Amino acid sequence: MGTSTFVNVELVHVTTSCCTVECGLPRRLYDDCRNKGKQFYCPKCGGTQVFTKTENQRLKEEIEMLNGSVAKSESRRREAEWQRNAARKSHRKMRDRVKNGVCPCCNRTFDNLLKHMRTKHPEYGDNQTLKQLRETYGLTQGDLADELGVSQFHVSHFECGRSVISWARDQIESWIEDQGQPKS
Repeated sequence: MGTSTFVNVELVHVTTSCCTVECGLPRRLYDDCRNKGKQFYCPKCGGTQVFTKTENQRLKEEIEMLNGSVAKSESRRREAEWQRNAARKSHRKMRDRVKNGVCPCCNRTFDNLLKHMRTKHPEYGDNQTLKQLRETYGLTQGDLADELGVSQFHVSHFECGRSVISWARDQIESWIEDQGQPKS
């Protein structure tokens, strides 16, 4: 669609649907036909021409479509937020249970949970205990590293049984000890 100007009249180029003839409509007539659904006629055969949707209808439909997608996005956001909050609540509950000495494996209470884990659940070992505690609390290696003030690299190496610089190892082991002690 293009435009031309003849003697102060702007013409909008339109192709008719009946004869596929290209013709020029004055801008005011084009705008009326497009926006209000008015008819114009083919210059070749005289057939009635009308835009299938007025510009207003098209824009209203686009607004409705966008509002629908915004509503769906908002619904998905609320659902994800609800799931995140439910997971946090569940992880916080498990973390409190473990801090109070409840074993995550056998659901019994112990004064020294870490000692119990080492003796009754040796398959978890120190390195596995860190991973198990971290996963029980719903923490990523990065989250735990941030909490401890060490890098994720140190947490990862500790979990794999690789050597870790002493100050980072001390931080991690101290955190594990704290998790195994009941609250006062």
